[in-house]
Amino acid sequence: MNLSNCPTLSVPLRHKLHTLPDAPLNSLPDIPDNDIKINFQRLIGSLIYLAVCMHPDIAYVAMALGQYNSAPTRAHLLTAKGVL
Repeated sequence: MNLSNCPTLSVPLRHKLHTLPDAPLNSLPDIPDNDIKINFQRLIGSLIYLAVCMHPDIAYVAMALGQYNSAPTRAHLLTAKGVL
């Protein structure tokens, strides 16, 4: 997950989670479909740690995304990555 040249956002969540647009076909090509769940869960764990320790402003987004830990999609992973 190369984040060295990412643009910044003014809000951590741009779309409602239940109406996320589908992820583009070529999004996150370095992550196979089998690894989406584990990468998502690791990223959510990191976001929760950040929310507790340093950034309470992302606490709601981390909690809301955490509800999809059992069956995340590529769109959820892209959204979580966008929070970073």
